[in-house]
Amino acid sequence: MAPLDTAPRRLEAEFVFPYLAHGGRWSRSTAPFSFPKGVPSCGPAASAPGLDGRAVARVLGLKPEQVAVHVQMAGGGFGRRFSSSSDFVVEACEIAKAARAAGLNAPVRTLWSREDDMRGGYYRPMHLHRARIGFDERGKVLAWDHVIVGQSITTGSVFEQFQSRTASTARQRRVCEIPTRLPMRLTVHHPKLNVPVLWWRSVGSTHTAFVMEP
Repeated sequence: MAPLDTAPRRLEAEFVFPYLAHGGRWSRSTAPFSFPKGVPSCGPAASAPGLDGRAVARVLGLKPEQVAVHVQMAGGGFGRRFSSSSDFVVEACEIAKAARAAGLNAPVRTLWSREDDMRGGYYRPMHLHRARIGFDERGKVLAWDHVIVGQSITTGSVFEQFQSRTASTARQRRVCEIPTRLPMRLTVHHPKLNVPVLWWRSVGSTHTAFVMEP
């Protein structure tokens, strides 16, 4: 890669992307949660019913095959309904479990308000992009130093065990090189913060594509 300090022309740019809520058209709900003939039965609007079914079984101390999951339409989840924690399904399960223990043997429906949905959800991570670009008199890129800082959306998820930091960086690089391969050096930093984050619609492209578009 040609050194930036010897390039005839140089450009520096910085982009900051805020945390974003998913704002699904339907807020979180699980309806109804019941125990017909003693078999736990739930109807979540979810993108990962297998994970949700296992979460229900874990909370109730059962085997996954002992739980009936009736999948509903996702209703514009934009990534929010595929959560490794199955948070709103587990919440519904805990409420139904408590209601049954209190003698209420009837279906229980849980529904988040829009306010709860915005405050209690997972968010697209905040990201910072900083690019230093060297190019010649005709506009040909000679060197590109690109730094991305943002929380990892795979940390704590079911995908974390299947990938390494190298794989994550390589994927970011491929996204940043679309549509043209560039003499780029890419550095990715994943700080650990106390804000719960999750994929958001087009995942990495929600910030990388904006930066890379001419």
